[in-house]
Amino acid sequence: MENTKRSVGVLVVLSCLLFSSMSYGALINRGSGMIYDDVLDITWLQDANYMFTSGASVTEFVNHTAAVNWVDNLVFGGHDDWRLPNFFPGNGVGYDFAFSYNGSTDRGFNNTGTNNELGHLFANSLNNVSFFSAAGVGSQPGSDSFNSSFVDGESGLTVSFSNIGISYWSNPANNPILNAAWGYNFRTFSGLSTGETQLLSVNSNLSVWAVRDGDVQNTLTPPPPPVTPPTNVSESGSMALILLGLVGSFAARKFT
Repeated sequence: MENTKRSVGVLVVLSCLLFSSMSYGALINRGSGMIYDDVLDITWLQDANYMFTSGASVTEFVNHTAAVNWVDNLVFGGHDDWRLPNFFPGNGVGYDFAFSYNGSTDRGFNNTGTNNELGHLFANSLNNVSFFSAAGVGSQPGSDSFNSSFVDGESGLTVSFSNIGISYWSNPANNPILNAAWGYNFRTFSGLSTGETQLLSVNSNLSVWAVRDGDVQNTLTPPPPPVTPPTNVSESGSMALILLGLVGSFAARKFT
């Protein structure tokens, strides 16, 4: 019996480990136009071109300064802490702006790690394929179209981002080159997937995609009130419980 218990325990542990190893990060639709990324722990606006579609700008392409000003002043879903997507050095120390196809430097194709919020969204969350392979060969199979949909990590339903543009600004600017800023190219005007991390003049004109840290679910759905157990039991109720216990005790004696 003891050996059987041990075997069951081992199987439970192994099952948990297997399930854990098969768990993947996901995008989750929080409603109200916001999508949560549980890997990066950030929330995207579902409308990737909200600056333009909301009428805040007469064009969908602005310079880096205008992009920063807009997200800094954006209030959406009751939140005022929106920002541009971040792009941190891949080596964790300083930016390498040499061009590469295999993602080994910060500028170029196939840079899709968690340090690159737009690149991670492009490749890992939306399963798009970069135009160039890591060996610099294009066009890669699968790059002939661009995908903006995903399977919701909680509901299992297919959900789509809307109005994904061509290229988007990232933070920061002026690093490693003065008057230059990082951007990410999602696709071509003809609809081909691109997947290129770019270093551009701050006066270039790109689109703006707002994002914020954390999960808006923590503020959208307040926790349920605590359940208070009853403290007063009526005298008749107490007597009924006692009688029920006596009947059960009598029946147990009779049939044993």
